[in-house]
Amino acid sequence: MKNKNIKIRNEPLVDVIIPFYNEEIYLPSCILSLKRQKYIKKIIGINDFSTDNSKSICKKHNLYVIDMDVPSNLRKSLLADNLNLGLKHSDAKYIFRIDADTELISSKYIEILVDFMENEKNMQYYSAGGLVYVIKPRWLMILNKFFRKIPRGTARIYRRRILEKIGGFNYKENILYTSTFGRMVYEESDTATDKVAEKLHYKTKFIRKIEAIHHRPCKIHFTYNLISDSFYRNMVKLFCALIGFSPKMILKGIQYLKILFRYKISRLIG
Repeated sequence: MKNKNIKIRNEPLVDVIIPFYNEEIYLPSCILSLKRQKYIKKIIGINDFSTDNSKSICKKHNLYVIDMDVPSNLRKSLLADNLNLGLKHSDAKYIFRIDADTELISSKYIEILVDFMENEKNMQYYSAGGLVYVIKPRWLMILNKFFRKIPRGTARIYRRRILEKIGGFNYKENILYTSTFGRMVYEESDTATDKVAEKLHYKTKFIRKIEAIHHRPCKIHFTYNLISDSFYRNMVKLFCALIGFSPKMILKGIQYLKILFRYKISRLIG
């Protein structure tokens, strides 16, 4: 005999938002992993002035693509602005945000999140997410498995009504480096949004049994006031390359280090 308390849902309840900037390498696997999921109404791609084939990849997979109209160097926020633009063009009950370099491993990732949100009658949880591994190095994946207590910002579902109530996605800048020549910023959107929600006593649920992979866990945004100063420019590039935990990025970092070394030697000789 079937359990009458189990509600079978087939209707589209989720709009997916994917912000992207030059993510042609990772976008196909991200989109294909989403197409295996249930309950998706539409997938919205937010193009933040990409110069590669990212936009054409999204259109090839029939995504609803929106172009940012304000360049990143003229905005206070980068990621939060992308997400809020997607929120403005969505109309589903739930919002699922995912980075373009994230791939859902579990085929029921969104289904399990939706079922949790639908069955959570007290509305205490405004957001929920699964276990998101960082692809490299290997020891970070092991640490994530055993010590992660809260979901990452990527691959999370949100109640649309509560998101709108708290003013959408928020942001916080962590300035890693600054001088008269420029600055290097790591932007947090998930923790900043969570803190606003917590003030209204809303929580975030961490569901370990669903998994995803975040191929590039660290994204650093940097701007320059004086582009001509190659010393600071290469210092910033070196830091960004080394923090990405990718062999390709580390090789780039070594290249930038060589450039920096040659620049310093030329200064000493001259």
